[in-house]
Amino acid sequence: MRITHLQMTRQAIDYMSDSLYKLGEANWRAADGKKFHKPSDDPTAMASSLNIRSAIRTNEAYLDTAFSTSEWMTVTEHALMEVVEVSTLAQNKVLAGVSDTSGAAERQSYAVELTGLIDQLVETANTKLRDKYIFAGFATSTEPYSITTGTPDTLAFAGNNGIIYRNIAPGQTVQVNVEAETEFTALFDALVTARDELLANNQPGIQASVALIANALDGINTLRTENGARSRQVDMSMERIEKTQAEMKLLLSNREDVNMAEAISELKFQEVVHQQSYTYLEALKVDLERPYM
Repeated sequence: MRITHLQMTRQAIDYMSDSLYKLGEANWRAADGKKFHKPSDDPTAMASSLNIRSAIRTNEAYLDTAFSTSEWMTVTEHALMEVVEVSTLAQNKVLAGVSDTSGAAERQSYAVELTGLIDQLVETANTKLRDKYIFAGFATSTEPYSITTGTPDTLAFAGNNGIIYRNIAPGQTVQVNVEAETEFTALFDALVTARDELLANNQPGIQASVALIANALDGINTLRTENGARSRQVDMSMERIEKTQAEMKLLLSNREDVNMAEAISELKFQEVVHQQSYTYLEALKVDLERPYM
């Protein structure tokens, strides 16, 4: 069968179009470093990548929740630690008031200092993380604690004992807050009792209040222990998810990302092929235009 110049020209144009398409694909891969750009390029690989990306997004949501939970627990620990520090200062004042070397004037002075420490305790019990009160249960927008003046003064609680839970990993739920009303009330009452006994210059009553403060502090330290255990649980969960994230991102990269050295080599090759196709077409054109001898 005789092959005409027209057939050869059409074939050369097809080759050049094909080489131009491949050159464009190679250029895209080298430019953005991805093996495919649309599902039709590699449906199986694209489906796998979408599944991996979905898992990564899910883990990122868990990480965000775990991070905010860890932040809440850290603020809780700092607040409880401050309560212990304030109460220890108060306890030392009460112990000084028990001493036989202290008179009525000294005990009244200690009582005044205890009033300031009690106010500080209540202020700490109203600690906020941004716009949320951390010791108010579900009522996070309500200031939970205030002093009701009386004989004796009492601690009023405007929050509730709701327990906040969060999902920090697949199938893993953790308690975020602590129920501190009982412990705060016991500590407040012990400090108020100690202050009032100091004001009354009642040495036996002052002595009895020392044990009340110690017992109340035990309750606060129990809360710290529980909060610390849950905090470690959250930290371990975050470490596992971050490790999983790193592994999945590496897997995704292996599925999607090209070897840049190979991509650049392929680009150069396609540039040569396209240039050869163009040169061949130009040669056919010249040959077609040459006068027939």
